[in-house]
Amino acid sequence: MKQWKKQLKIPILLLVLCVVLEIILFGYKIVLHKGFKALHLVENMPIEIAKEEIKIDDTSSTEYTYINVKKSIKEVYNVTLKLKEKNQDTYIRIVGNIDKLMEKSNKEQNSFKAYFNKPMNFEEIQIAYPKTQIAEENIEKIVINENVDYLPEAKIDLKELAIIIGSVMGIYLVVQIYIGLAKGDRTVKWEKAFLSISLIMGILMSIITAPLAKYDEHAHFWRTYEIADGNLISDIRNEFPKSVEKMIIDEEGIYHIKDINYDSTREKFQYKLEPEEKVPLAVGATAGNSPLSYLPPLISTFIGIQLELKPIIMVYLGRICNVIAYSLLIYFSIRLMPKKKWKQMIGVIGLFPMCINLAASYSPDTTIIAVAIFMLSYVLHLKFGERQVNVKDGIILGLSTVVLMMCKIVYAPMILLFLLLPKNKFKNKKIRNIIFALMIAIVILGNGIWKLVPRGAGATGVSTSATEQLYYTVADPMRTLGTFVNTIITLTPQYLMEMVGGWNTPEIISVILLAFLVIIIMNEEEKEDKIKLEKKDKIVLGIIAILEIILIFAGLYITWSRAHESIITGVQGRYFLPVLPLITLLLAQKKVKINVKNKEAKLLFIIILLYIPVIIKTIQAFL
Repeated sequence: MKQWKKQLKIPILLLVLCVVLEIILFGYKIVLHKGFKALHLVENMPIEIAKEEIKIDDTSSTEYTYINVKKSIKEVYNVTLKLKEKNQDTYIRIVGNIDKLMEKSNKEQNSFKAYFNKPMNFEEIQIAYPKTQIAEENIEKIVINENVDYLPEAKIDLKELAIIIGSVMGIYLVVQIYIGLAKGDRTVKWEKAFLSISLIMGILMSIITAPLAKYDEHAHFWRTYEIADGNLISDIRNEFPKSVEKMIIDEEGIYHIKDINYDSTREKFQYKLEPEEKVPLAVGATAGNSPLSYLPPLISTFIGIQLELKPIIMVYLGRICNVIAYSLLIYFSIRLMPKKKWKQMIGVIGLFPMCINLAASYSPDTTIIAVAIFMLSYVLHLKFGERQVNVKDGIILGLSTVVLMMCKIVYAPMILLFLLLPKNKFKNKKIRNIIFALMIAIVILGNGIWKLVPRGAGATGVSTSATEQLYYTVADPMRTLGTFVNTIITLTPQYLMEMVGGWNTPEIISVILLAFLVIIIMNEEEKEDKIKLEKKDKIVLGIIAILEIILIFAGLYITWSRAHESIITGVQGRYFLPVLPLITLLLAQKKVKINVKNKEAKLLFIIILLYIPVIIKTIQAFL
């Protein structure tokens, strides 16, 4: 009992401190109200002077335009010039018996205000501003003694108190956990740690990110729904329930993507599926995407259609299914990795905010990243494991390559990971050749079948000419090489930030996570020197990484970029995430030894903390 009292003592004292702090803030608000009242910033009776009562004089001066109001007004504390639309900074003054600069309001960008230290009496108000800086039609009105509206109410605010208590208790909990990590010797199971963090953060991001707002999620959801509804071939004549279209497109055919927020999301909960009320809808650029790109959300969407769930519910369920599938696949990948250092590298990459953001959406990049990492882990597991490679392993690797290629053909070189497997892992050379041939056959058959499926007319055409780009490319190979080099030099920092952090990640967080990954790459290994890559293994990994990077740039150079452009457009940092694990294996060294107790547990704990600003920024974006 005494131990419990001792443990509760500090939290209770902190709780009391929070209440005292809210009382102090309440007192501050009361004092603030009295001060604002004494300065006549509140509780005024504003006088509005409409534009019809204003006389604009543009002839008396060659430099200034004058606004004149002939009206006797006593006890003027402030004068505000209101404009209809936002205006650039300009020099506006009240002139006559007083010369006072009208400063731009801190709240609005279309109002200029002058405050007086003592009440002024006016028989006429005259305002001057440089000619050409304000259009006459932009002038709306003049407001005398306008009240400020940013003063908080003088009351005990329960919401404010909750924020104070949550912040203080959160900091206390963080400190206690960190102190706890410093005690004892904790062995971290990276796969379990990853699974816990990935599921928690992924599901949280699935909930707090407004549906269909990022990563072209609306188009991916439409394509998923189309397939789940039995339409493998996309076509502009394929019909969707009106409620599915209405989530993004209004009655006038206007797309609403940039203005998605929590309020608009709340409205979407009112839309029932109503499958009998259908309209034709083109899914856009996702029309050619294969069902394998969307397998986890495809299952939940199919179930949702059968149960006639609301479209918004289907989106949330699809996201959560994607998070679960991604987390489990990376979990098994970490578990299969034969080396602790490699487990750490995969774990940190898998917890990048970009990866979690993609998993918490309908993006097919989630499938690509997870399958690519799994394929690499599986090959290394076979390479350094005790058993020999069999036909089942060839089928697994072949199917993994098929998934990657059917999602994006640029990741086809991943099939070359088979070359990492030494000859002694097979019964004989013939078996090795048969298994490799089986992998190739599976890849050719899988992709061949998909290529036979018509693409339909659901895709939106790209406004570039691949033919002209090809002619432009072959006309001067050195110029083309220069475009590649210029792109890499110019945009590599952007690619790095995009690869690590999503749209909601402050750049400093991305930099910290990259630093963590570099530290792990350079960290001295513990009792694992027997498991290492030979020079020929690194050559294979290097060739695969280079081929994939070239194909990523080449694919978007030909199909997306316009001829004559000096950089390749359309490339995004997340496209390099499947390649990153290969690069980390190539760069792995034993250069740094970090003597920090329970460093792995602390690293994971810091990664969790780094998600706090990501979560805050996400919520702020949709308020």
